[in-house]
Amino acid sequence: GAITSVGAFAADAAFGTDILELRTSGAVADSANVLDFSTSTSDVVVRAGTTVDLDTAAHDFNTVSISAGTTVTLNDANTLTVGTVDTQDGIATGGGQVDVTATGALTVAHQVTNTGGPAINLSGAGVDLSTANSDVSAGTGIITIDAGTGLFNMATGSSVATTTADINVSSDTIALAGLIQTATTGEID
Repeated sequence: GAITSVGAFAADAAFGTDILELRTSGAVADSANVLDFSTSTSDVVVRAGTTVDLDTAAHDFNTVSISAGTTVTLNDANTLTVGTVDTQDGIATGGGQVDVTATGALTVAHQVTNTGGPAINLSGAGVDLSTANSDVSAGTGIITIDAGTGLFNMATGSSVATTTADINVSSDTIALAGLIQTATTGEID
């Protein structure tokens, strides 16, 4: 069945460096309640059969990894890292749209992918594709990366790729050591 957060959660000292795992064959959602990991070094891993909707703007995660059958929406009030948690890497969907927004810096330390046509939207006060494993791939969907007034950085070996759609990057400063690629019908803006 589905998992819905109906009350606020704050990781305390007793929770320490553990992980919070949310696993279901259904959906994972919040109901305007805050998941707050700011007082810990704990991370979150989500394994969902359908949608993951953690869209409350006041969430405060550290590192997150999500596997979902369809769409992913993730908001964070501060800095956020998409990385490896409990041996699961990055964010992957079975073809659904991915929307990740951080009010602070967004670090993509592992892949963000979907296998179909929906878009991938990444937004933060700076977006850092920090490793050679930082691959953003939208199948045939549009990829939008908005680093705001911050730096959009691509480490050596990182990539942003779509097979037939546009790639849009917005940032005050851009440092590219990775690959940005779209097919002949797409544009890079």
